[in-house]
Amino acid sequence: MDFVIRNILYLICVCFLVTLFYSCSNINEKKVSPKLSGRLGSTTISQIQSAIPVTISRVKPKTKFSSPQELEVLGPVVQFSDSQRNALLNLLLEDNSYQFEFTKKCIFYPEFMIRFGADSKVILLFSPSCNQCKFYTSDGGILLDYGPSKESFADILSL
Repeated sequence: MDFVIRNILYLICVCFLVTLFYSCSNINEKKVSPKLSGRLGSTTISQIQSAIPVTISRVKPKTKFSSPQELEVLGPVVQFSDSQRNALLNLLLEDNSYQFEFTKKCIFYPEFMIRFGADSKVILLFSPSCNQCKFYTSDGGILLDYGPSKESFADILSL
């Protein structure tokens, strides 16, 4: 009888540890709504969520802007701390941060660049004058209007 009880307790402990491990491994993955996921794609969202380091820099176009490669970095490149990175991810991956129904007619003039990861598979540019951001991946760029949360983005961009 002791053998059976010991095996049952062992099985319960193993199940608990597996559950705990699985829960901890997904702790930084924020659930993303279908609306934002539909615009950015699951690959881009996964790359943003897992990227380390995340850096920000001030930029300006060298000439007429058409891609991140045509930007001049102004000043230092600043790496986000873990808490700053988490605050950024919470804001970026929240539907309420964006206006999806329309995009303002505005000349996109990037002033800030956020790079996700050492390999920078995702680059995010901000045009504060338009309250717009553009996610660049190998598939191209996706423009979003962040007007509903411009104050929160301004706080992050002021690092």
